[in-house]
Amino acid sequence: RIIFCRVNPDEALFQQRLADRLRLYPHYQHIAKSPADYIQLQSIYEQLIADSRLPSLTLDTSHLPNTNLVSQITSWLNE
Repeated sequence: RIIFCRVNPDEALFQQRLADRLRLYPHYQHIAKSPADYIQLQSIYEQLIADSRLPSLTLDTSHLPNTNLVSQITSWLNE
């Protein structure tokens, strides 16, 4: 099974998340990419999941925290 945590492909949102991560983990700057790179990777992951025969659940994690995500995952795993 695959649980894919997707983020709205808005470049400003990715930029904000990257800035937050760099504030929390300054060493992340050594591997950080541009927001466009992360959006492109997400698109590749979405295609790989669509092509997979494995059962998958895609969650929108654009707005965190989201306490509803745990119940969605639990419900899906119990199907």
